[in-house]
Amino acid sequence: MKRSVIGCACVLLALAAAAGAATTTQISQFGITWTFAQPVECGQFANGDWWVVGPVDIVAIDPASFDAGGYVINGSMINPVPESQQQGFDSRVGVTYVPALNVAYGVSPASPLTVPPHASLLSSISLGEPEGSVTIDTVAILTVLPEAAPAGSFRPAYCTADKTIRYNVSQLDYGLLRKLAPAGSPPSLATVERMFERPWIEYVADHPSRAIHPRQNMPDYGREISSNVSQAALSLHLDYTDAQKATLLVRFVQVGIDFYGIVQAGGDDVWVANGGHMHGRKWPILFAGLMLGDADMQHVQATFQEDQQTYYGAGWSGAKALWRITPGTAYLQDEVHPSDWLVDGRGEPGDPPAGSNSHARSEAYRHCCTSYTWVGQALAAYLMGAEGLWDHSPYFGYVQRWMTQDWTAYDAIIQQETGRTYGNQLSANPGWTGDMWHAYRALGGPVPPTADAGEDLSVRDNDDDGAEPVTLDGSGSVALGSIVGYAWSEGGVPLGSGAAPTVPLAVGEHTIDLTVTDDNGATDSDSVTVIVEPAPAGGGAVIFDLSAAYNYDAVSTQSEADHRNAGQNICESYGDHQPWTSNRDFCATEL
Repeated sequence: MKRSVIGCACVLLALAAAAGAATTTQISQFGITWTFAQPVECGQFANGDWWVVGPVDIVAIDPASFDAGGYVINGSMINPVPESQQQGFDSRVGVTYVPALNVAYGVSPASPLTVPPHASLLSSISLGEPEGSVTIDTVAILTVLPEAAPAGSFRPAYCTADKTIRYNVSQLDYGLLRKLAPAGSPPSLATVERMFERPWIEYVADHPSRAIHPRQNMPDYGREISSNVSQAALSLHLDYTDAQKATLLVRFVQVGIDFYGIVQAGGDDVWVANGGHMHGRKWPILFAGLMLGDADMQHVQATFQEDQQTYYGAGWSGAKALWRITPGTAYLQDEVHPSDWLVDGRGEPGDPPAGSNSHARSEAYRHCCTSYTWVGQALAAYLMGAEGLWDHSPYFGYVQRWMTQDWTAYDAIIQQETGRTYGNQLSANPGWTGDMWHAYRALGGPVPPTADAGEDLSVRDNDDDGAEPVTLDGSGSVALGSIVGYAWSEGGVPLGSGAAPTVPLAVGEHTIDLTVTDDNGATDSDSVTVIVEPAPAGGGAVIFDLSAAYNYDAVSTQSEADHRNAGQNICESYGDHQPWTSNRDFCATEL
């Protein structure tokens, strides 16, 4: 196999003078080479990945995908589908291998691969031997566009079916980045740049995703993914010049674009909470949205592990911001006193087998694999005033707890009751992100509340007077302390106060805003849409006289109580020979 090509190379055959673009018959990146049947127009995105104008015919992908004695390696995929739990890279991978998804197998001059525009071709090199759950060494992406990309373009996300160029380095707002003196011993900028040099391949949900994380592109486990994200997030706020930050900034924003593309392509449940697997994916999206001024990215709607694992409740240690291993777990170790914990493998009645989820195992994951890697990205959100965009107050409340609550005495109680010990809180991974927290946390505001204006509503003007009283619901709002104020308004005009006021709303559509204030003076806002529909057009009394109905004995009778729903059209059947009068709308059947 050809593995010696490390950098990027484009064999240029000619310059298209009119367009200022290059043409080539071969492109190489990260040890992967694509060879084309005819010269193709090509170029590079801001992060160094390659694009070509298509359609293109590829006659060779090196190293080739082949059967290596019972298993297929070095596969390629086009526009992978999020949450499909399928892949075409390597048949040894612990995610279902589907031969049809491997578009590289059998490619040759006699059997070229035709790739249309709006396609991301992800080509891989497999490891000779799997390393734990990892079988893929690296992945490079070739994007086939309908037309040449402008200089400075970001690569379109690899999961989306639309490869329209939407973002450019000219949109990056460097003014959002601080220039802080480093605290502790941060790594070199080059070290962090290398963490994001190659594309981060995500689209498989939950823990099987580890199997498709290429070794040279990204860490395979969420703990290290989150740690790398925290390091990039804070490195970009250190006192480097904008020019020095440019490479890392472009690479980190590209990760955010790719992750957001997973959501756009239907993968809004890829990052469900499970132990230490799926965290570190939210901040890259929010950060990219901030730097590019993209409101949709800033308000991404998806499931994220950090949000599912943190919540407000009554902790046995006195804490309010709590942690759980998965939503819906029966083992809420932060609420239950250790004297009542189930401990996997302990052997007492009710204890699950060793390695199974339990209160003790949940506490282990809280310490080993999640909390201490969140410190850097949480601080970065504070530094950019993005706590509200994150839109989950318990996450920030929990990180605050982790960095301020001395756990020594509580860990001693756990050890006495269960025989397990987990150590203190008050730490960060890597350590310099904790040093930055202590140095600069005060630059951010207090832990924000999270406003929740409730679900959108649709009601009817029951008495036909042009308005309807509507009870609003802000009871889902939460705060680390307590919420001391609820202010409801429409278009800036106050409507009411309290968690659940009843307000009159005229017929029509209303956008109602809720602003909550907590006991630290921090605020957050949310909105709800309320539609008040007009009463249905009324009519005079309707008399159903079934005394002469044909075959009336076959028609059933229904009670008057069935007709109490005002304003609805109700189909009924009658067969008791009696006329029935109502001012509702009815239709008779089987008469």
